[in-house]
Amino acid sequence: MGYKEPAGRKIARISKNATQSIVLAGADIAMSFFTSPDPSTAVNISFAKAVQGAIGVYQEIKQGEAYEFVDFIKNHKKVFVQNIVATKAFQDGVVVTIEAYIRQRVVEKRFIIQQVFLGFTDSQDKGVFELERFYSAVNNISLGSVEYLVHAVRDILPVLESDLREQAGRSHEGNGHTIEHEMDLWRDNAIFSLSRYSDKWIEDNFGSQSSVVRKRHNYDGADNEILRKILDERSPYVVRAQEALAELVSLGICRIVNEGGAGGFGAGVPSISVALTDFGRRFIHYTSSAQELLSTYKINIKNEAVAP
Repeated sequence: MGYKEPAGRKIARISKNATQSIVLAGADIAMSFFTSPDPSTAVNISFAKAVQGAIGVYQEIKQGEAYEFVDFIKNHKKVFVQNIVATKAFQDGVVVTIEAYIRQRVVEKRFIIQQVFLGFTDSQDKGVFELERFYSAVNNISLGSVEYLVHAVRDILPVLESDLREQAGRSHEGNGHTIEHEMDLWRDNAIFSLSRYSDKWIEDNFGSQSSVVRKRHNYDGADNEILRKILDERSPYVVRAQEALAELVSLGICRIVNEGGAGGFGAGVPSISVALTDFGRRFIHYTSSAQELLSTYKINIKNEAVAP
């Protein structure tokens, strides 16, 4: 009577072979997705092979993320030209990016990684581009702080930058600087800090002294019950700003520019002033770009879900 393979070992062998088949099949599908009979629409073949190899090991358990990345590359194929993708610096970046992307379970963060990778691809000096630092920040930032940065781009920074440019316009000639250089110098001043303008936005929209708030609540300054309602409405925005700015400092996206005195986040109590770092300004650019794309992505997903 011949040898009979134990059932448990047979199942394990079949499972291993099936897994390998899935990975190889997934990689082949990825390659077919990259390539095209029409040379004008095909992704650079060497780049396609590099991506194929890198995502292959994740194909079984992270299939959605793998195909999402492939789709992203296809949608930006004109960016990945031969003289860029053939360099070792770029190829090293591809490996780092795919690992960060496939491992990232939060779709909002994966869209930020896409934008960072496009910035890296376009960079003239990839050796100094802080790719790993960006991906570390993406990995560690909370979604609450991402939402705060999007809010800052939309509601806070336009006012801050306008005031900053106005100040630089008044002082740059006397200091012998360009307006842009003068603006950079004023960024170190606490009066142009992100936290100060964040406080101002909160007070303008939810503070008891705001004419808009008083009109919204029909508040004449004397009714304590209405005042408590205003303060309760304001409180979550103060807490959100406090927590987000503290986290952003820990990630190097923001930094402390001044200590002590009233102002800073928390409004009206001794606190600190927090401003964006140079790294933070680049990070916030990628975050806001990703948010725009994510909104379109979610709309498309919603439309597909209700399509007949």
